[in-house]
Amino acid sequence: MLSAYEELAPEKPYLVDWPITRRCNLNCLHCRGMPSDELSTAEAKKLIEEIALLKGLGVRVMISIDGATAETYEHIRQGADFEGVLTAVRRCVQEELLEAINTTVSELNYSETSF
Repeated sequence: MLSAYEELAPEKPYLVDWPITRRCNLNCLHCRGMPSDELSTAEAKKLIEEIALLKGLGVRVMISIDGATAETYEHIRQGADFEGVLTAVRRCVQEELLEAINTTVSELNYSETSF
């Protein structure tokens, strides 16, 4: 018998933007806000298990990096750790999970682009 994920695999969504908590430790200058409800511990554990299953279905990760330097990135994503996000990118590459790196271009980082 196929699991629910295996049954949906041929029609999996291209993109899911799923904030799992509103307790973001960042204060990004361009943030659209976070969800109003929190996951319970049991729901969070279930989500972790489901994410592990999704990897087997070819789900990929997109990571936002809004600056070419630690100074710019950490100014825009206040509270963020530039080296930490680079470590996450490297890990996703090793695990073959990285789909894309997203950037929100603004007057704060435009000079670091090649436009």
